[in-house]
Amino acid sequence: MRSVARLIVSGVILAAVASPVTAQMRGTVGFGGGVSLPMGDFGEGFKTGFVGQVTAGFAKEGSKFGARVNGTFQKFSVDLEGSDGSAQIMGAMADLVVSPGTSNTKPYLLGGVGFQNFKDGGTHFAWNAGGGVSLPLGARHAFFIEARYLSISGDGGSSTMVPITAGIRLGGR
Repeated sequence: MRSVARLIVSGVILAAVASPVTAQMRGTVGFGGGVSLPMGDFGEGFKTGFVGQVTAGFAKEGSKFGARVNGTFQKFSVDLEGSDGSAQIMGAMADLVVSPGTSNTKPYLLGGVGFQNFKDGGTHFAWNAGGGVSLPLGARHAFFIEARYLSISGDGGSSTMVPITAGIRLGGR
């Protein structure tokens, strides 16, 4: 009987503590697109491409720190005379986000790791670092623009690029 009472009391305490904690979390979903600038050796063989991005993130209300996951699709045309191929890259990244600003216009820094898959070229480890700015669109939505340095490890080196995206972020604030 005592263990049942302890279990009930523990459940009530857990529910009382968890409710305010989850109420203080804010989630976001974002959609964007833009250009991706190939760099280094990768840039010698490919033209500027395009990028599409979907994000989902969360942060505790009032905190400067958050986390998010990104899904991206990038496509680059071959930049070699007489060639008409392309490189298509799909990827997923997990990022930590730091928002040092306290005004409505929020600058932020981000960095993280993940995996990128080259169509017909396998899946490879990747890391990225960058920053952006978020501008309010009403009470709970925002316009964002960001740039990241993305490095994809591969056999015999790495492929690097700078995706620059703009889009809409829903929720949060």
